[in-house]
Amino acid sequence: MNKNNIQYHEGRKSPYCVCIVSQGKRIRKFFKRESEAKSYLREFMRRKEENGLSSMFFSPIEKADYEQSLEVANQYGYTRVFAYIQMLKECTSTNETSPPRFRRNMKGVGAITAYGEYIDAKEKQGRSEATIKDIRTRVKRFAKSYGERPLASITQREIEDYCVSHGGQSARSIRNTFVCILSFLRYCKRAGYIDIPLEFNRNAFLPRELKKSKPVFSLKEIRDFLDVLQERKGYVRFIPFYALQIFCGIRRAEAERMRWEWIDIERKEIHLPAEITKTGDEHVMRAPFLPETVFAWLAPFAPSVNKSSPVLHPSKGAQDGISKYFGRWQRNGLRHTFATMHVSLNGDPAKTAVLLRHRNQQRLWQNYLARLVPESEAKEYFALKPQSTIAKLKTAP
Repeated sequence: MNKNNIQYHEGRKSPYCVCIVSQGKRIRKFFKRESEAKSYLREFMRRKEENGLSSMFFSPIEKADYEQSLEVANQYGYTRVFAYIQMLKECTSTNETSPPRFRRNMKGVGAITAYGEYIDAKEKQGRSEATIKDIRTRVKRFAKSYGERPLASITQREIEDYCVSHGGQSARSIRNTFVCILSFLRYCKRAGYIDIPLEFNRNAFLPRELKKSKPVFSLKEIRDFLDVLQERKGYVRFIPFYALQIFCGIRRAEAERMRWEWIDIERKEIHLPAEITKTGDEHVMRAPFLPETVFAWLAPFAPSVNKSSPVLHPSKGAQDGISKYFGRWQRNGLRHTFATMHVSLNGDPAKTAVLLRHRNQQRLWQNYLARLVPESEAKEYFALKPQSTIAKLKTAP
């Protein structure tokens, strides 16, 4: 076992990474404990010794090239390379052309039994509740459709047809179903329950997923929304709650758990403790990344005595009332709007990714930026100030 195949990535829930090459593809598997990573790598090396280089390092395209080279060498009499090419051809036999010995040794395990083992393995690995729930809904439904029918008898075409017919109505749901089932089948292949190559051409049977436009408010809509909060007496106290989302990009659930002790107006810093963040990581927002506009909206409401008091957020009834006056409303629209405006203002997605707590800019571009706006409009957005009646407040109403 080569220990160089195991890498440690600090900061991940599953930090131990196993890097291997299988069927011409580079594969990375993450584990919580080093012992699990070593066990997986040990099993991989055992299968490599058992099957030779057969299905470990060569892709089907490379195998076809070897066979073609063998024919050319044989045709033109290149005897010096003939033996070498013949050896490669024998080493790269796929499961489809593997000896009868391999097929006779396939375990006749049913789909339901394999599913039970799979879910137990995922729970022992400490997978999240969301992952386990996804497995129970999608993979269990797949296993039940075949009952105790041996997995070795299921064809690749049947798997593709199942995903399309039982995956759901949307393209995204069908793709998610396929990903879950494919993970289950890979586990079954490692266990020796199936021998199909699992080399799906996704574009051939999965529907194309259309990227719909993300919810983003215009500058006028944000201005009208803030006017509703300032001019309606019952909604004025909720301004800090919405200002954190509009000018900081804080998630709604995080804003609902915010307390004034974590907002330092004098130093212009906002502290997000680990216990309130979605990712479970502590985060401090400050200049030059954080726009100072938010503090103009927070200062009039900052309590002078009880710093441990929460930032007030509206009840379900108050939310419905605000929506009634404001009109159009979009889920997560304030965070999406902040991301779009912030990138348009600075021209630097990296700064925005820091505030949104993304590990890379790909997530930012994929999920948040619906459409960039002119820099002048972004400047107006972050130049919005509270009305004079609000700015003169000394304590929260």
